[in-house]
Amino acid sequence: MSMTALFLAIVASVVTLLLIAKFWPRSGKMGINLKAVQCPSCGAPQPAVRVPRSLREVLWGGWTCSKCRCQMDKYGAPIEP
Repeated sequence: MSMTALFLAIVASVVTLLLIAKFWPRSGKMGINLKAVQCPSCGAPQPAVRVPRSLREVLWGGWTCSKCRCQMDKYGAPIEP
């Protein structure tokens, strides 16, 4: 592989990663939340390492509050069970 081809491959990879980082959704099902979440009903802080209690939580994130059993999405908004 020539040096020019290697250089172009590296530049293309960096540009692709920058575009993904810029346009990745910050909310919604595909978004990523790195902030701490509190229960919307009782205000209890949710653990940083979660244990999914439903298939929806496995697929899309979120918590079920251990104190009041309120279900919330990965951003802390209440959802219907």
